[in-house]
Parts: sequence; structure tokens; C-alpha cells
Amino acid sequence: MSYREIEGNLLDLFDQKEFEMIGHGANCQSSMSAGIDLQIKERYPSAYYADLYCHLSSLARLGNYSMDDSLCIVNLYTQYNPGADAEYLWLKSSLRKFASVFGGMGYSIGLPQICCGIGGLKWGIVKAIIQKELVGFDVTVVIYKENKESNETQTK
Repeated sequence: MSYREIEGNLLDLFDQKEFEMIGHGANCQSSMSAGIDLQIKERYPSAYYADLYCHLSSLARLGNYSMDDSLCIVNLYTQYNPGADAEYLWLKSSLRKFASVFGGMGYSIGLPQICCGIGGLKWGIVKAIIQKELVGFDVTVVIYKENKESNETQTK
């Protein structure tokens, strides 16, 4: 399909229907307490509930995913613990499992520079994984750029 990178606010662009789904890196402890996870938890509580009540054990979540009831927000389990604990293998596995179910249907998905902030991974490697694993999607990577008008919502 297609791949692009733009600057902006991932959540605002999703609300503006720029893409149909959001994917983000999640830890297996259901904390969603920092970064984009916290913003998603606050704006879309259903994504947090999907994470909190995921049927998989915390260990079985690694390299897997859960989704909210609307099937729009994808919690990709890329790290076991909060903080700089993400692993390329878990990112690859979670994207692959997600794509095996939803790929080839023409969905568009927005992603942050997943796992490269708090998660601690290197963007060049992560970008290559995304491009390989999400071939059947229109992928938009949103590089966070603070908008003075939406600063209040970003810092909540």
C-alpha cells in the first residue's frame, strides 16, 4: 500500500479521520501512565479497558496485541515493563500478528515513532520493521510536533 511520515499530533489527526486506526506500543503491565499511552488512555478510555482486561496473561501479551471495542486503537505489546524495555522482536511480532488479521483489507493506520521515545529503540530499525510488517496498510507515521493551540490537551 503506502507509507508516509508527517509532523503533527497523532490523536488530533485520528479525530480528524486522517486514518482509520491508531497503533501504539504498550507494556504488559497495563499501566498506560506516560507518553502517548497516557494521552490515549485519557482520550480513548476504551483502549485502556482493552489493555486492562486483555484475555492474555502479561507474559503471553509480549509480541501480541489487543484492540478497543471499536477496532480502531491497537495496543501493540512491545515491552514487558514500562520504561526503556521495548524489544525489536516484540515489535515485529505484534505488528505481524496484527497484520495477519487486518492486512490486505486496505486499512489506514497512524503510528507514532513507536517504541523510540520511552521504549528506547532506534528509529531507523523501527521504521524498517514497520515498512516490512505493515505492507498491506496505508501507514502514516506521525512525528510529534507541538501545536500551540493544542498544547493544553498535549500536556494533560
